[in-house]
Amino acid sequence: MLVCAHRSPAQRGSARWSWFPQRCKEAAPARIANCCGSTPGMWSLPLIRSQTMCAIASNDWTKDLATKGGPELQQLYDLLGAHDNVQITPLLQFPHNFNYVSRGVMYGWMNKHLKLGLTEPVVEEDFVPLSKEEMTVWDDKHPPPPPAKNTSAACCAP
Repeated sequence: MLVCAHRSPAQRGSARWSWFPQRCKEAAPARIANCCGSTPGMWSLPLIRSQTMCAIASNDWTKDLATKGGPELQQLYDLLGAHDNVQITPLLQFPHNFNYVSRGVMYGWMNKHLKLGLTEPVVEEDFVPLSKEEMTVWDDKHPPPPPAKNTSAACCAP
């Protein structure tokens, strides 16, 4: 899923983010919609490819997504015959977060679109973190390789 979700110019500060591998201006799909300008690139992506998208709005700058932008996004997916590939879920009772309720929405969306076949609702389970020994790659049978020499000079030479 490629999504550019930069804040609007009025809301932009130092906190700019996107899910592209590089900054949004450098990502080819975003160039089509000038995502850092007046047209958010987020809305152009369905025109490029109707990938699945789950957006969870909270009581922050995303709170109007269900009424402003979300319906238009749904219309774009409908035009592409991919109505079920977009999900806009407003959880306005919460501030900006990724809490249990938000994660539950995401788990259901992933279960459906990744065809995991889990019983819904997908409920988080407790987990036991791995011990240092369990997550260590190197041991007596598998020692680490010797340190490389002159790594700075090799990688940074003009």
